[in-house]
Amino acid sequence: MIFFLYLFYSYDWAAIPAALAGALFLYALICTPFVIVDSRYVQIVPYFSDRFPGANTFLCGQAIAKSFQILEQFAKDRGIVPLSEFCSEDDLDGAEVTWHDPAEGMKAIAALRTALRLPPDALDDSQLIESELSKINASLEEAIKNKSRFCFLIREGTMASGHEMSLRKGYFGFG
Repeated sequence: MIFFLYLFYSYDWAAIPAALAGALFLYALICTPFVIVDSRYVQIVPYFSDRFPGANTFLCGQAIAKSFQILEQFAKDRGIVPLSEFCSEDDLDGAEVTWHDPAEGMKAIAALRTALRLPPDALDDSQLIESELSKINASLEEAIKNKSRFCFLIREGTMASGHEMSLRKGYFGFG
């Protein structure tokens, strides 16, 4: 027992919190780059010139973004207008938004959806991509009814604050 008391009082216990803090810092330093890469949430999302009901597409577009380069080449190889033709710079970055006719977007999406359904042309995520394109197509139909124009924006993250939306010139389909 005396040995344990001697060990307890003779050891510099103040060094333990410093060692733990150093170990946690080193762990965070090593793991953070992997967490950042794995947790990125990128999407290609429709952005509308006006607010209207029925545009429920803010949370779709991840599969499209994941396969964007493949889809671009896929469309070009088949003579389909690629989705990049409807992309615009982000007005939140101070750029001027290039608005497009939703009917033209619907034509491109319909052709892409048809091509994705053909067996030799199926991609790994064909069903998920087709589902997202279907949702976007439905919101473009609503945009036509409400005389709104659209473009695609590339977004990172799943949130849009009220402050962000007050600075924007357009509207994401929140439902």
